[in-house]
This record gives sequence, structure tokens and C-alpha cells, in this order.
Amino acid sequence: MTAQDRDQEDDAEQSSSLIDGLDAGRTVPIGVNDVSNFIGIGPFQWLAFMLAGVCGIGLNFDTLTISLVSLSIDEEWGLNGVGFSLITSLSGVTSIVGGLLFAVLSDMYGRVWPLALALVVVATGGLASAFAPSFAVFLALRSFTGFGLMAVIVMSTSMLLEFLPVRSRGKIVTLTHV
Repeated sequence: MTAQDRDQEDDAEQSSSLIDGLDAGRTVPIGVNDVSNFIGIGPFQWLAFMLAGVCGIGLNFDTLTISLVSLSIDEEWGLNGVGFSLITSLSGVTSIVGGLLFAVLSDMYGRVWPLALALVVVATGGLASAFAPSFAVFLALRSFTGFGLMAVIVMSTSMLLEFLPVRSRGKIVTLTHV
């Protein structure tokens, strides 16, 4: 018997015990994992997968864009190569802080509204940084953008994980980061 056969047997036993409990009129405690294992992967899970994937693409696009314009930024404001290091370092620190803060907010208020707020932070900071008149303003706006970037990745992946069947979580989340 392979591991996949054992997983299918376990799922069948869990599903039948869940249905038997409901048919017998007994109160059966049901959690999100029980329901997602019972239902499997459906349209909502694929939508969450697409959302997490798009958020990952956005993070990669932001990183690539900053890398591509780093020489122009150095020339524009005469930074002699120090500017790019400062931008990436400060964005990294603020992304850690933002990820932690938004994780707490998403535990308190659910994933959707903090995720929407983080997306607004990223969009606003990214757009405003394109029009920054000085390096100090650009650095502040990139830090603001970094504050929301990690939050978007963490919350979209968490939201995806919460609604996937346990046996599919590793495979699907790996696909979002390919």
C-alpha cells in the first residue's frame, strides 16, 4: 500500500465518519480543515491560488524594477553606488516590520481587509516613488512600499493555506513560488 493509497483511505474514513455523524443527528465538531479535506480543491481554492500567485509576481516585478533602475537612480542623485544598498537594506527592514504588523492585524480582523490595506500601501508607495523629487523622499516611499510588500506575500499565502486540503498544501504553495 502506497502513501497515496493510505491518504485516500484516511480521507474516505474521515469523510464517511463526518457524513455518518451528520446522518445520525449527532453534533459533530467540524473545523475548516475537516471541511476543506471533505470538499477538496474547488473554484475558491483556485481563486486563492491565483491571488497568491499574482501577489508573488507583484513582489518579483517590484524587485526587478528597482534592480533595473538602480543605475539611473545613482546617476540622477549622484549617490556613487551607495543608494541602491541603502534602498534594499531599508526596504528589507521595513518589510519585516510590515509583515509582522500585518500578521497581527490579520489574526485580529481576518485576512481580507488587512490584505486589501497592504495592497493599497504597496500600490500607493510604488506609484508615488516614481515621482519622488529627491533621494530622501524616494527612500521614504520605497520603505513605505516595502512595509506592505512582505505583508501581501505572507497574508496571501496564509489565506491560500487555510482553505486548501491538508494533503495538497505543500504542492499548491510550492506552485505559487515557482
